[in-house]
Amino acid sequence: SGGTLHGTTKRPYSGSLTSGDPNRVCTDTLLWATGAGYALQLLTGHAFTAMGAKVNAQIAAGQVWRLLTPLVLHGSVLHLAFNCFSLHNIGPVIE
Repeated sequence: SGGTLHGTTKRPYSGSLTSGDPNRVCTDTLLWATGAGYALQLLTGHAFTAMGAKVNAQIAAGQVWRLLTPLVLHGSVLHLAFNCFSLHNIGPVIE
């Protein structure tokens, strides 16, 4: 059973890849998508970056996915970490 930490109830780890909190499903999904996007950037030698970067001329030519893919593209591990930290803390409040 869970204890308390700073006045909040700790949940026992359930083995899930998400927090298990139904109030932060979107936040957890975005965190995983962000991590997967960065992994794709590294694994493809940044080909995913070139394919997904927001380039207005390409969007006008019909590559509309470029409106969303910049959400998961990051320039460095520090950039990724800061964005994920912010999303982890602010996302549930907005959600």
